[in-house]
Amino acid sequence: MAINPRFGAEGVAIKNIGTNSTASFAGIQSPDPDAAPTSLEIINSINDIEINNLEGYSSILSSTQAEVIQISTNKGSYRLLNSENLGITVAEAQTSNLRKGLDLIRGTRVLLK
Repeated sequence: MAINPRFGAEGVAIKNIGTNSTASFAGIQSPDPDAAPTSLEIINSINDIEINNLEGYSSILSSTQAEVIQISTNKGSYRLLNSENLGITVAEAQTSNLRKGLDLIRGTRVLLK
């Protein structure tokens, strides 16, 4: 796995899809837990409105009154029935494959200043 920097990454990354959720019935696949952060599916727009960050994602979903939601990603396009919980867990799109925390994956320990 390389660091693979992506400067200026926009959108929100799909981190998980709930089992038997509206999103899973629409065909959105839950990513592999070991997948590189920059390889995650990115939501680019909802109902043709561009998504740049988590705030935009939440705002559009909370204000949408449509019965069907159209989600466009970098890997496809999906139509979902609008519900209170679509079953999609999202996060900001990552700019590199580094997984931050106390320990990096595979036992390497770092101190970031």
